[in-house]
Amino acid sequence: MGTWGVYLHELASNDYDHAWDVLELKLKGRYPKLNPAVFSAPNSLLLVDEAQASYKDDMFWGEIIKEQLHGIQKRDMRICLVCSYGSPTTGVEPGSFTPAEFTTSQRITITPQPIPGSPQFGLFFTRPEFEDAVSRRVKNQYHDNFTLHEEAGDYIFSFTNGHPGAVEGILSYIYQCYRSQITHEELPVVTKQHVISCLEEEEEVWTYLGRCSISRSFPKGPRLTPEAANVLEDITEQGSIEWDKKNKGICQCFVEGWIHKTIVLDATAPLGKEVVVLPSRLHEKWVERNLGHKPASLPSEFDTLQELCIQTLRHFSVTSLRKSSTGKKMSSAAKYRAVEAQYRDEFYKAFKSITGRAVPICSEWSRTQNGRVDFYIPEKKWAIEFLRDHRKIDEHVSRFHKGGAYYGWIQDGMIQEWIVIDCATTLRTKGQFYSLCRFMLLIVYSLP
Repeated sequence: MGTWGVYLHELASNDYDHAWDVLELKLKGRYPKLNPAVFSAPNSLLLVDEAQASYKDDMFWGEIIKEQLHGIQKRDMRICLVCSYGSPTTGVEPGSFTPAEFTTSQRITITPQPIPGSPQFGLFFTRPEFEDAVSRRVKNQYHDNFTLHEEAGDYIFSFTNGHPGAVEGILSYIYQCYRSQITHEELPVVTKQHVISCLEEEEEVWTYLGRCSISRSFPKGPRLTPEAANVLEDITEQGSIEWDKKNKGICQCFVEGWIHKTIVLDATAPLGKEVVVLPSRLHEKWVERNLGHKPASLPSEFDTLQELCIQTLRHFSVTSLRKSSTGKKMSSAAKYRAVEAQYRDEFYKAFKSITGRAVPICSEWSRTQNGRVDFYIPEKKWAIEFLRDHRKIDEHVSRFHKGGAYYGWIQDGMIQEWIVIDCATTLRTKGQFYSLCRFMLLIVYSLP
């Protein structure tokens, strides 16, 4: 069933015996050419797309769904509901009746959840499924074949999070960027560096994605109220925020499908609490670039890159870092934030806190894969690179020197100043040194 349509109570006569009879009447009217016996056949399956449109149908949720979940079945029918938003435990929010709860095994979320009994598959591609989807698309939908290098695939997967629309849009954009070379067999393999290079012109990327199916999931238009925009920016900065049905901005984002609700189990809520997240890292980038306010200048007190970084680091939340260090911070695509990204995430949040959300800052597409510089402040042409626990110090610094990944930006005048920030929980050993360092900050945190 593509859409729910007429509510059951509108079809019911005054003397109807049961809601199941009304449902059968609805299905017969919807599909008059089908054999009526199909609707009451054993082991039948009712698949409802856009099932959120049925949330106000009290007869359907208050009787049929409730009886199914409680095991009081009047028909041997299985029901699959595909919803763009809804409660992860009850589907429909409590209203005129108390809804029954779905078990963990009955809930399929956007990505597999580390909760006992949760299905280990979701609506988004897993890494193997992503590989299969890319292979099929290249083979069947493009005029010319090419191979996507494994590292390039890892990089794309890291910021699309397996979102099918995001994968389709980004892969199509990459193909268009290199179509001529692929057609003339000059580029049989698309590498990670090819992907990074074609994503540098962000304006072109977003313009192209605006014509793809993924654009339907980007927050925009008259329904994007200031309250909703603030919520989206809060989630981008924090990874996730707690569900609050009294918050109009959260509710607006929720019913538009811009955010997803999921359950988190931790010490503060052993039975689970509801939080909301963005669908993918790509959606975070959309919020970062397209929402907020008219671009503002960096406040005058931050007249040097060093001063800006020092003040930003002073606003780091040790409590937040401690939680991230254990891998228990829920984030985009309902996945826990990678430990290696904790300092970059905290820097982005602190930067917005002290400079204001209107000051532009560009972050790397991926949280877990090396691509371009971690942060770039276009107004000042400042670049900021993070490393964690003294790892690969010389490699990070060398990226800004001749032959390094960022040296081309320096030659083109796109980077005027740069800094490498080493965040760690221990001091460096005596043998560690920075042989190529131009400017570096070492920050040591105690995160027991």
